[in-house]
Amino acid sequence: EALGDFASRVWKKGDQDQIFFMAGAIAFNILVAIIPLLLASLGIAGLLLQRQLVNAEEVLIGYILNALPPVGQEFQDLIRTNVVGLLQKSGRITIVSIVLLIWVSTRLVGTLRAALKEVFDVGEDRNIIQGKLFDIKIVLTAGSLFSANAVLTFGLRFADTVVTKASERYLG
Repeated sequence: EALGDFASRVWKKGDQDQIFFMAGAIAFNILVAIIPLLLASLGIAGLLLQRQLVNAEEVLIGYILNALPPVGQEFQDLIRTNVVGLLQKSGRITIVSIVLLIWVSTRLVGTLRAALKEVFDVGEDRNIIQGKLFDIKIVLTAGSLFSANAVLTFGLRFADTVVTKASERYLG
């Protein structure tokens, strides 16, 4: 009986807070944020690869094609044409996509803030400007932590590779 009462209260609270609508809003904002994230990733990868390699286009195209399931030659040619075009404009695309990513990410954080406020019945404590500034702080903090994690992971893998090769050379 206690379990049935609990389930009934959860169902009523979910209906009252419109949890399915809120979940849809969050999912929509995640899907919208994927586009500038992919463009920013391609732009940054393009800038880094063009400084490191002579044939950066081929390396990036190979990476993309390996990440995708097997596709036909026509689709491969479409990817090749678009990636070459993006790499030629990677500087401008990167700046625009990063700004767009930050803006769209603040929408996502704002949606999460609104959903959690509704679910936990928290009163309104920020006006629209304070809310947007809070969202920007959260996005920049999360982005910084993600970047620090990526740099640390890359550094540790690089160090592991160097140590492994050195030990193989001296011990093997």
